[in-house]
Amino acid sequence: MPEAEVAARFAFWLLGHPEGGREVEVAVDGAGVEVRGRTIFELRRFLKLHGWEMDPAGPPDRWRGTYRNAEHPDSSLRVHSRPGVGDVVGTVGEKRVRAECKKGPLARSRSGSEIKLLREALAQLLTVGEVGEEDVLVAAVPDTPTFRRHASAWRDAPLMRRVGLRVALVGRDDGVNGLDL
Repeated sequence: MPEAEVAARFAFWLLGHPEGGREVEVAVDGAGVEVRGRTIFELRRFLKLHGWEMDPAGPPDRWRGTYRNAEHPDSSLRVHSRPGVGDVVGTVGEKRVRAECKKGPLARSRSGSEIKLLREALAQLLTVGEVGEEDVLVAAVPDTPTFRRHASAWRDAPLMRRVGLRVALVGRDDGVNGLDL
């Protein structure tokens, strides 16, 4: 599952949460969408398939901008490329959720890339530039058996608990497992 898809699905989940805020920011760098003219993930098309249309009042861009959904008229997704704030930022109740999202194979890989990707997401959370007392820091990865096994083993690690890092498993059904807010 591409990183931009993990981020978009996590954003959908935040917006659909019973205590979710009305706006979620999604940071996607250009390499998550296109590299050297080769399409990695058609973000705008994916959002459109899920009912999200780019607001025509915004500046013209191929995929960055504010998206709105007719089924959720009070909600918006703001897609940008600003680094260092978290891939997905939204609120649930009084908490601000900051997630670093990582891609991952949906079938088990022989390379063991899943553990490297999860470690990278956790390390990025430790260096986020803006963190408040109310922030919940989340590493969001695809919901696969391998990621599930690593998340389960690490959730109760002493430093994970002390620092408050969480791991969310994002499914293609737009569900998120392992994250209680």
